[in-house]
Amino acid sequence: MEEANIPFFHVDIASEILSRLSAKDLSSSKPITYIPIHKNKSFIQNNILNFLPEEVVIMSSCNGLLCCRSRIHPIDDIYRRAKNREAKELVIYICNPMTKEWITLKPEGCVVGDSIGLAFYPFGYSLNTRPIFKLVSIQQSKVDPRLYSFAVYSSQTGCWTTTKEVCHSRYQIYKNNIVFVGKMFNWLTQNHHILSFDVERELSKVIKLPGEASSSLTLGCSEGYLHYVCVHGEDFSVWMLKDYASSEWVLYQVTLVDIC
Repeated sequence: MEEANIPFFHVDIASEILSRLSAKDLSSSKPITYIPIHKNKSFIQNNILNFLPEEVVIMSSCNGLLCCRSRIHPIDDIYRRAKNREAKELVIYICNPMTKEWITLKPEGCVVGDSIGLAFYPFGYSLNTRPIFKLVSIQQSKVDPRLYSFAVYSSQTGCWTTTKEVCHSRYQIYKNNIVFVGKMFNWLTQNHHILSFDVERELSKVIKLPGEASSSLTLGCSEGYLHYVCVHGEDFSVWMLKDYASSEWVLYQVTLVDIC
């Protein structure tokens, strides 16, 4: 399978490791680094993703696989590129950076936006035990920026489909902040909200984040739940979304002084 270049890939690695530790282990940990975790995008491309045939942009990751796309003009310009025969075609890469295996996908039959989430089921799901993956692309309407639509790819069918679901949201999404939990894709948005999409039922929902708004915040997954973390001075709050239907959050308060 194949891979691409993910902004903040170094943060993604650290988040995957730290989210699996208990609070006790975290409090006794020290930031000792023996192998550099580089912020330099060229280092990732030249040393980790160099098995791919071209330069790529990392879009998302799930259970050890990466979803990437070719480094071309913004995907929003797809209509302009269609008029230019020499324009580079969009290619999506799904890869395993450990084994250096990769496959390529090309959007067909629908418009794919510039924010693509990956859901990888290494042991299958339901009665199917074979590994499968799905991709979800969210795109903002060019006519009404408050409307978002979704395109879904399934490795089982090998096809892209545009869902009937249209999400009404006044808030812009942060395209590189996608978190997949269970069956839900979650995008952080402006104005202290998240936009969630159920890949199985193909339904979406806008959920208000708890607590006070902060410029230092992130989304993550731990123990099968979506977590929202925000920092305020020497304290940071960790909120867990206990139930999507009721939008119920549970708060865990942590003081940085206590663990430093």
